[in-house]
Amino acid sequence: MSLRYLNPCILSFSTLSTTNKLTQSMKFSALRVASLNLFNFMQPPNAYYDYYSIYSEREWQGKCEWMLQHLRQVDAQLWGFQEVFSPAALNHIIDKIPGDWHFTATPETDLEQQDFVFQRPGLALASCFPINSVDFIQPSPSALTQAGLDVDWQFSRAPLRAIIQHPQLGPVRVYIVHFKSGRPMAITDIQVATPNRVTSPSTLETMGQWNAMNHQHHEARMLALDLRQQQLDRPLPTVVMGDFNNPLDHDALAPLLNDTGLESIWSQLSPPAPSPATHYYGSLGRVLDHILVSEHFCRSPVYGRHTQSARAQGRVRHAQVHDDHLCRPVHARDQFASDHTSVSAELEIL
Repeated sequence: MSLRYLNPCILSFSTLSTTNKLTQSMKFSALRVASLNLFNFMQPPNAYYDYYSIYSEREWQGKCEWMLQHLRQVDAQLWGFQEVFSPAALNHIIDKIPGDWHFTATPETDLEQQDFVFQRPGLALASCFPINSVDFIQPSPSALTQAGLDVDWQFSRAPLRAIIQHPQLGPVRVYIVHFKSGRPMAITDIQVATPNRVTSPSTLETMGQWNAMNHQHHEARMLALDLRQQQLDRPLPTVVMGDFNNPLDHDALAPLLNDTGLESIWSQLSPPAPSPATHYYGSLGRVLDHILVSEHFCRSPVYGRHTQSARAQGRVRHAQVHDDHLCRPVHARDQFASDHTSVSAELEIL
């Protein structure tokens, strides 16, 4: 089945034949979701992070062509993107894939621009299905106070929360996230915070790493709080995906799994499987990118085996990382590729 020929809008025509209706029903018997960190997706002549990081026209065209081919290969109906500096350019690529696509992204005004240099990448959602609502999460002052955080605390990149309208599942809640990385905060920032202490560079780096992981932990806490509140207000099938910048078993991410009922797509396969690496530092593979699903797509353990959750509307039929560009690269094709794999899942609708 090819994503390129899906068009949710045709379901509204009353003149569809019985055969065509059956065909459309078969096309929507699964929800295919995917996530990808685009790796500095910044259209020239603008720059990402510093004045010297500007793609040439050839490099930019190569990156866009790789993107288009990768999206076609993965063939998802719902995409979550991270490191989006140029949302309009991404939307233009999505438009080249036939289908009735809907698109939303972090406003460019939130990307911390200074002159032509952008410092904070955004998030984007592309959907074959209508997008009913979109919000970018920032905790309320009362929630921050309750959590023991300063009222000016913020996500490093505000998570995108949307509700899409699936023709069989109905409304589905989707979160796109890009948590704080483990890179230490700037040494100068720590020195300002401790002006009267003489601290060695190694100690400063350790402090920076601790601060980064502490911030990521709070991001997981505040996202979990939002998830719980949303499900209390309006229980919906939910998918959370993105670059978490850590394996799911890292202490910093514990609130996201302990307090929400979410499960990794890999744990819901039959049999369960470990997640392959989604990012490489040299030869060291790390699992940084994840897709989590609510109980609506989960199996429940019963007496050592798995049965379908009582609230299940679907199940994880297939999960995959798409890593050819990292593990089996072809220079001419992959030289401007992402430094992450994409992660995808096929959620069979019951």
